Amino acid sequence: MTLTQIQELNESFQKRSVQLSELIPSSGMVQVTSVLLRSSRQIHKAFVRLLNVSSEEQFNKTIDIMEEEIDEVVYTLDQLEIANKKQQISLVEDFLKEGYRLMSVYSKCCDYIIERKVAGEE
Repeated sequence: MTLTQIQELNESFQKRSVQLSELIPSSGMVQVTSVLLRSSRQIHKAFVRLLNVSSEEQFNKTIDIMEEEIDEVVYTLDQLEIANKKQQISLVEDFLKEGYRLMSVYSKCCDYIIERKVAGEE
């Protein structure tokens, strides 16, 4: 998967997040959307930065940021999934799948980058 494709997935997730808050208007949904938008933007910015870091300190700091933000998104998606258990709104279920998939892509990319870095240090 290319960086452009990952960015497009992230942008699609952000748009769907906003659409979801428009379809399910509540203060709780606005808060969920806000967290998802902020974190997904931070994840992509950190990911791009991770691809270009020059020092080990920057690398570790950037990985930490990504891990924290991914955890935040996954936690928020988990909470949304729990809230949707009773209603089982298909739009929410599709959104959750997209969100989990996006976080999986970033996580796998990070794992790959870490593997390459460790292999290069040996």
